[in-house]
Amino acid sequence: PVTAATSTTTSGAVSSSTTIGLADVGGVSQGMTVSGVGINAAVANPTVVSKSTDNGAGNIVVSAAQTLESGQTLFFNGGTETITITGTLEVSKTVTILGIN
Repeated sequence: PVTAATSTTTSGAVSSSTTIGLADVGGVSQGMTVSGVGINAAVANPTVVSKSTDNGAGNIVVSAAQTLESGQTLFFNGGTETITITGTLEVSKTVTILGIN
């Protein structure tokens, strides 16, 4: 997995909700920790549970209800992005290391 970190802004205000609208969900992945002005970290550092789409504007669901204003910048850290490589791969050199415990 690739460690990812990103930021984006809220697309609308939310009040005591686990669903947050974002301007861009492309860099956000499940398991990321959410931080920013207005995020209630006292509720066990909220994490991303799911997102409504892979790219562009969409909603995320977080692990604890939040109250946020429209246009607030949120930061996302600690998640993973899955990268799928398809096609033919050629290994040009292999190395054997002996004597490693």
